Amino acid sequence: MSMLLALVIASTVSIGAIAFLTSTDRRRRKVHHNDRRQRARLPGIAAWVLTFAPAVVLWQLQQFSALLSWIGVLSVAGWLVAASPPRQSPTEPARSTR
Repeated sequence: MSMLLALVIASTVSIGAIAFLTSTDRRRRKVHHNDRRQRARLPGIAAWVLTFAPAVVLWQLQQFSALLSWIGVLSVAGWLVAASPPRQSPTEPARSTR
């Protein structure tokens, strides 16, 4: 498996798991005054494992350059998610900015 293909697959899996974790985080929604209650389809532990599982796979495949690049992609994706406010559901009324 090429380094680029391994990096793309690992990054896609991890970013998907990060997106799932941020969409189900109650504390994040509470801070941004978006208290929509939503049940998680997957337990939180499974999503965390899915976030970091590509590291083990890349290590076992001895794709060390892909592993280092994946760490960089994961940290940038985490910062981008932390910087963006959560989306409001279409059924909720728009809140005022006052």
